[in-house]
Amino acid sequence: MRFRASHTLALAVTLTAHAQGPGPHRFLAFTANHGSNDVSVLDTRAHIEIARVPVPARPVRVLSPPSGDSVFVCGQGKPLYVSRLNLDSLAVDATIFLSPDPFSAIKDAEISPDGRWIAVVDGMRATLTIIDTREFVVASTRSLCPPCDGFQGGSAPALRIHFTKDGSHAWVLGDHGPFDYRVKGRQSELTLLEIPSGALVRRIPVPPTNGGELKVLGDSNRIAFVNFLGPRPPRFYDGLTGDFTSLEPLKGHWSAQDVEYVEDLRLLCFSEALQDPSADYLHVLHLEDQSVTLIRSPESVRHLSYNPTTGELWARSPGGVATFDLVEMRRRQDISLPQGAQLGDLSFTPDGRFLYYPAVDEIVVVETSSRAIVNTIPVGVGSRTVRMFGDTSPSAY
Repeated sequence: MRFRASHTLALAVTLTAHAQGPGPHRFLAFTANHGSNDVSVLDTRAHIEIARVPVPARPVRVLSPPSGDSVFVCGQGKPLYVSRLNLDSLAVDATIFLSPDPFSAIKDAEISPDGRWIAVVDGMRATLTIIDTREFVVASTRSLCPPCDGFQGGSAPALRIHFTKDGSHAWVLGDHGPFDYRVKGRQSELTLLEIPSGALVRRIPVPPTNGGELKVLGDSNRIAFVNFLGPRPPRFYDGLTGDFTSLEPLKGHWSAQDVEYVEDLRLLCFSEALQDPSADYLHVLHLEDQSVTLIRSPESVRHLSYNPTTGELWARSPGGVATFDLVEMRRRQDISLPQGAQLGDLSFTPDGRFLYYPAVDEIVVVETSSRAIVNTIPVGVGSRTVRMFGDTSPSAY
């Protein structure tokens, strides 16, 4: 799921695994506690906090490669930084400090699928820093949108980054420049960059997105792009040619709140935000034939997350969590959660049995089969957004 503006305090849940047997790190998770300047370490079998690790300043993102053999913390303050966590001592063993600018803020941060590179986007300065995780040094830094010099039109550029599947390139979606009231948006562009040099491969002008979503679908040169303005449908952009294909079946007067790509089923799922909540739907686009299925959603849902074990799409709703069966294409039982547990993304343990859900300074753990709350885990201050990493074998549970 995407990392929203820097004022969204992040909780990242990162599962780690070793290829050689269970190991002591297999069932650890990590939460970035923005308000208390530390990282909570969780045991995802016992569903408890086992340690808190101090970090240099306000952490907003925890990153780990699919192998789960390393963990990195991205934070901001004065200056931006990326810290490496030692999984044996559960302590920071190295830190790279980036921009000293007090106005700098992490707009997005991602790790490549092979774990070799970390990309950190400074939203205020519109710069991209690539970090080599093996040597733990800065590999390159470049400006992302030359026409934009920090603040313009009263706001900073909206930037999203996503590595290609092979990690050799990265796509960046940027909104920048003054707000244009004629088109109800700001100038936008999509750029394909070489990794790790950051060299420009292609720049593609796109319609105003007002902070759209960016997804890489399967191969290295095709992405799904979603903009939020009125009836304009999402588009596929081809990095080799710069051409695009509009998803015309989704054209209509609706606004996509969030998007989830379900690779196993070849589906794109869009939540919808309308002024009339009683008319909300989950849009499911079948990529094979471009057909669309609408599943009624009485309340606006966000932060979509697919659980491949159950074949269900889970989403945050005003009252807790809504669930959708993507095989039978219907809405299933909703889950009511405590007040305040409505703040961020959803994350599942690798076996799909438990949902980790952020509340105010705690994690709510829900058993996915019974929909019952099995525990609440107190964590540090300001943990809000959940993401799950690592490829821990479900059979290990």
